[in-house]
Amino acid sequence: MSSTTFNLIDEPWIKVLNGSGEVEEVGLRRIFHSAAQYRQLSGELPTMDFAILRILLAILYRSFGEELRVDPMGYWKQMWELKSLDTESVDEYLDAWHHRFDLCDSERPFLQSANLRTPSGEWKDLSVIIPDSPGEDAMFTRSDPSEPVSLAEGARWLIHANSWDCSGIKPGQCDDPRVKNGKGYPMGIGWCGWLGGTTVVGGTLLETLLLNLVADRVPDPDDLPLWEEDPVPSGPRSIIREPGQVALFTWPQRRIRLHTEDNTVTGALVCNGDPVDYTAQLQNETMTSFRYSEPQSKKAKRTIYMPRALNRGQNMWRGLETLLPHPDPSMVVGVNKSKVRRFIPPRTVEWVGKLTNSVLPPSYRIVLDVVSIEYGTQNAVVDSILHDSLRLSSELAAADAHELQGLVLSAVERATQVGREYTNLAGNLAVAAGGTPESQRTHANAEYFSHIDPMFRTWLTGISAQCDPDRERAEWAASLRKLVFRLAENLVVNAGENAWTGREHDGRIYTAPLVHARFMAAVNKILPGEERNNTPTPDNPTNEATHD
Repeated sequence: MSSTTFNLIDEPWIKVLNGSGEVEEVGLRRIFHSAAQYRQLSGELPTMDFAILRILLAILYRSFGEELRVDPMGYWKQMWELKSLDTESVDEYLDAWHHRFDLCDSERPFLQSANLRTPSGEWKDLSVIIPDSPGEDAMFTRSDPSEPVSLAEGARWLIHANSWDCSGIKPGQCDDPRVKNGKGYPMGIGWCGWLGGTTVVGGTLLETLLLNLVADRVPDPDDLPLWEEDPVPSGPRSIIREPGQVALFTWPQRRIRLHTEDNTVTGALVCNGDPVDYTAQLQNETMTSFRYSEPQSKKAKRTIYMPRALNRGQNMWRGLETLLPHPDPSMVVGVNKSKVRRFIPPRTVEWVGKLTNSVLPPSYRIVLDVVSIEYGTQNAVVDSILHDSLRLSSELAAADAHELQGLVLSAVERATQVGREYTNLAGNLAVAAGGTPESQRTHANAEYFSHIDPMFRTWLTGISAQCDPDRERAEWAASLRKLVFRLAENLVVNAGENAWTGREHDGRIYTAPLVHARFMAAVNKILPGEERNNTPTPDNPTNEATHD
C-alpha cells in the first residue's frame, strides 16, 4: 500500500451541480458551507447520490445533536430562514473527526477495514465496487474494470458499495470464523438495497439537506456513524449496537479495502461484514416507505414492516398511497387478527408535512425522488436501477390535508381502474378476433400508462390548498375519459374483420361493438361527471366507432 493521503473533508470528491448548470467536485467542508449555491448532487448514478446524501446527513445529525435535543423546530427553522447551515457546529465536528476521513489512512481508512486481506493476498479489479447495469435500459455501464480511477471517484464508489452491494459468495477474508473453504457465503444485500430510497428534494442542495433532516427525532448519543466507532476489524465486530438511523447511514454490511497506487484506485477487496436485521428498522429508517409483510409477521408472530422498493414497470405515482399520509389508509388483518396499515410513508415526508403548517411557505413545491436497485439471481448481481420522481405541493404531506390527499389518491385509483378496463377491452377484442388475450393486454397496459403518465404528472403539479377540489376532480375525470375513449376507438378500428364478426367464448358473445360498449359503460361508471349523451350500452351498441 502507498503512503498516499486523501482526506474527504478537504479534498474535492463529491459531484454537485452548481447554479450555472455545471458539474464540479467539492469536499465535505465546502459542500456544507456552500450548500445554498448548489442545485443538487450529481454523481454517476442516482443510487450514488442517495448514498452520499446519507453520509452528509449523518454528519449533520452528529453535528447538531445537542441543538436538536434542546429546540429541534426552532433550530431547524433558523437555518431554513437564514438559508445557511450552522457551519460553526459542522466545522467543530469535522475538526474533531478529521483523522477518520482519510480514504488512504493505513490504520483507519474511511469506511474500510485496514487489515482486510485473503490468504492468497490477491486484489480484485474494480468491478467489485463499480456495478454494471447491462442492456438497452442501462443507466450506467462501467468502463474497463482493470483501468484505475481517481481517488475522488474511488471514494464515491466505496460509499455506493457500502450501501448497495449485491449478495453472493465473497472472498473469504483472514480472521473471519464464518469463512468456509476460503469463501464468505451470502449474507444479503447492502442495507440500501432493501429500500425505495426516498429523497425530499428542495430548490437547492441546502433545502434538500434540511428537508431530509428529521429534526423531531430525539437524537440518541449512542447512534454513531462508522467513523466514530472503533476501527472496523476484518472479521465480525465483537460488540455491535442496535442500529439507529445514523448507524444505518453507514452500516458496514461489507468489509471493504481499496487498493491505491500513484494517487489512483486500482483494485479493491469486498468481503462479508455485519448483517443487519432488515425486518426491524421501521422505527429507525426515515428515507423509505414501508409495507406490511404477512410472511415475516407470521414467522415472527408480531407485526413486521419491510422497506418498500420501487416496482419495475410501474410509474411511481401509482404508488402514491405508500408515500403520502392517507385520510383513510388501506388496512389488512394482522397476525393478532386486528387491522394494521398496509403501508407507512417515509418519516421524511411526514416531517415535511409538519413543516408545511409552520415553516414552509404556502404551496411550496418539493420533488419526491425514489431510487431502488433490482437485483438478479439470488440477489447476486445488479439487474437494473429503478429511478422515478414526482413534483408536488408540500401541502400534500401534511397530516391534516385530508381533502387534498383524498383528491390525489382517488385520481390515482380511478386512473388505475380505467387502465384495467382498457386492458380488458384489448383482451376482449383479441378474443372476439379468435386470438388469445394475454399479449394484447400487456401491450395495451403499457400503451395506456405511457399516455397517462405525463398527463397525471402535469395535473399533480397544479394541486395545492388554493385549488378547487371539485373542479380538479372533474377536470381530471374529463381528461382521463377523453384520452381513454380515443385510445379505445383506435383499438376497435384496428381490431380486424374477425373481431367485428365476433364469436362465442365461455358462454359469452364477443364482438367489437359489444365489448366496446361494455368498456365505455364501465369507464363512465368509474369516472364522475356528465356522461356523453351518445354513449352506447352493451344492449344498444348503435353508436360504435365506424369500421372502415
